[in-house]
Amino acid sequence: MRSVFFTFSGLLALLGNAALAEVPTSVVRYGDLDLSQPHDARVLHSRILWAAERVCAQYAGHNVIVVRQHEMCVRQAVENAIQRINRPELDAVHGVWTGKRSDPWRLAAREGL
Repeated sequence: MRSVFFTFSGLLALLGNAALAEVPTSVVRYGDLDLSQPHDARVLHSRILWAAERVCAQYAGHNVIVVRQHEMCVRQAVENAIQRINRPELDAVHGVWTGKRSDPWRLAAREGL
C-alpha cells in the first residue's frame, strides 16, 4: 500500500533533536488512487491538506502570530509530502492550489485534447 509519512520539518529545526518524539506526524494512504487520473490526484491532495491541518492543529488560533505559524506549518507539511510522493500529476494539482500554475486538465478539456 502506498503512503506518505510526513512531519513539519520547520518545527523539528526549531525544537531540536530532544523534542523529536513530540513532533506530530501523519500517514496519508493513497494505494487506492490512480494518480494518472486528475480526480485521484485531487483526492490525494485533499487528503494531504486534511492531514496537514490535523498535524498543525496545535498552531490553530486567533492571534496573528499563531495564525501565521499555522499557515506556515500547513504549507510546509503539504510541500514536504508532495515532494516525497514526487508525481507530476500531484505537482500540477498543488501548483493550481497555490496559484503558481493553471489547471492543465481543465486547459486540455477546453482545447478538446
